[in-house]
Amino acid sequence: MALSQQPQESPLYKQPCRNTPEDRQSDLCAQWKAVDWTKMGTIVAIFGTIALLFQIRLGWEAVKDTGKATKAMHEANEIARESMEKQLRAYLDFDGVRWLRDEKRDAADRVRCGVQVCVRNYGHTPANGVVFGVRYSMRGGEGSNVRPLAEDPGSNNFEMIAPQDHATKNGLFDIPPAIWALIGDDKLTFITHVHVKYADAFGRPHSLSSDFESQGHGDMTFVDGSRKGD
Repeated sequence: MALSQQPQESPLYKQPCRNTPEDRQSDLCAQWKAVDWTKMGTIVAIFGTIALLFQIRLGWEAVKDTGKATKAMHEANEIARESMEKQLRAYLDFDGVRWLRDEKRDAADRVRCGVQVCVRNYGHTPANGVVFGVRYSMRGGEGSNVRPLAEDPGSNNFEMIAPQDHATKNGLFDIPPAIWALIGDDKLTFITHVHVKYADAFGRPHSLSSDFESQGHGDMTFVDGSRKGD
């Protein structure tokens, strides 16, 4: 009895793309190719995402570096500005404190005298809104304690002192002849307390104060350790 033989399946049927990579007639081949392209697209996307993240990080580092550079630039500008202001600002200082006399107004029971305070601007820009404050005291005699006297009520305001210019504050008052004589003999010391406030051309406030004491009837001298200000 003859046995019928079934035709053998072609080995190409199960491997449609291995030997015929361009076989468009095989649906299985087309599906495999689609899977391959999907895998490749996924890989490309992953690398693209990594590259993007790396680029973002570089951008953020650049922003931080730029921020640091900007801050450093602002700090350098601030230092330069402060240095310029210190070089150009007004600097007031005392340029002498001395006695004044008005002998024509003397009387038997009084000596008409006073104190003149001179302040000079040693800076390069004007000192604005200058305000003087002057007080007097005396030391010597019984107990040698400092006794406060009156505050000078005269005009204390100056609108402006130009660079290298000066302003004077004259205070006049009466002293008993006996006290005036003791001051002249250095048996009493007359003390002038001066305080000056002003603003520089950049609008910054400043102040200066010092004490000066009599040396007889001559010019008064600065009291060591009494200076305060900037």
